[in-house]
Parts: sequence; structure tokens; C-alpha cells
Amino acid sequence: MALGMNFSGIFAIMAPIIILLMGIFFIFIARGLWKRRLWSRNTVIILSLLSLIYGVIAISQGIGNGIIAIILNCLIAGYLIWNKRAKEAFS
Repeated sequence: MALGMNFSGIFAIMAPIIILLMGIFFIFIARGLWKRRLWSRNTVIILSLLSLIYGVIAISQGIGNGIIAIILNCLIAGYLIWNKRAKEAFS
């Protein structure tokens, strides 16, 4: 490894940076939802469907929070996809 850093040292440096970037990304999406932008609705639908896949994988591996992820992401994606008022708000 470069400069004698091991994996835990790299992880300790990169994890906060990644979490900060994810936070900025989610604030950006939340702002788009607040302003009823279509791109933010589509982004949330895609992220919800990806998280739904994660929930199914988590359940198949015996991780306990998979069912919660499935329920919440089904509700979010279903609302944004099929709710008439949500469609009108973002169109």
C-alpha cells in the first residue's frame, strides 16, 4: 500500500468523504422534489427500485432489515409511479 497505509486507514479516510458526498446528493434530490422537478421524481423512483432489489437480496441472505427496505421502497416507488396527484405535481 502507498505510504504504508493499510485498508482500515484508507477506509477511515474515505468513509466520511463518501458519506458527505451522499448527503450532498440527497439534499440536491430533496430540493428537486420540493420544487417538483421531474428529474428528481425519476431519480427517486430508480433509487427506490434499486433499494427494493437490495431488500430482496438482504432477505435471501438473512439480513434483518430487508423486509423494512422492501415495504418502504414499494410505498415510495408505488406512490410516485401510480398516484394521480403525484404524477400531476411532477409533470
